[in-house]
Amino acid sequence: MKKLYCFNIILGYSGMSYVEFTLSIDTPTLIQYHLNAFEYFGGFTTGDPLR
Repeated sequence: MKKLYCFNIILGYSGMSYVEFTLSIDTPTLIQYHLNAFEYFGGFTTGDPLR
């Protein structure tokens, strides 16, 4: 039996989430899943310039 890992990103303000499952948690996989999530969200988030 193999372990199944869940990669999950939730945006704090909008509450949008992205979930992907994997059998591997190596660095290239995690980088690719971050890129997949940013593409799903339509880009990168930015900080609040008023703070």
